Amino acid sequence: MIHREIGHRWGITYCLEDFASLATAQNQMERAARLFGAADNLYTLLRFEMPPAERAEHDRAVATARAELGEEAFAAAWEEGKKMTMEQAVEYALEES
Repeated sequence: MIHREIGHRWGITYCLEDFASLATAQNQMERAARLFGAADNLYTLLRFEMPPAERAEHDRAVATARAELGEEAFAAAWEEGKKMTMEQAVEYALEES
């Protein structure tokens, strides 16, 4: 049962990462930064480490959002995302933008 719950949480976190990448592609950088922050926090809780190829793609998307927003605004949005619970992050990801 515990393994299923961890798998479920990992799957949700992975989807949040995808929503963050999508937000970056749609030039919604503040949204992307929040979602990346939420996913990063959840990955840390799950002790998940991305494979190198995925990490490179992730790092490019994060760098794009950071460059567009500026360091201060990016850091603020990232921290807001890190404070979200999984449920709050999912709700935020599914909101109309």
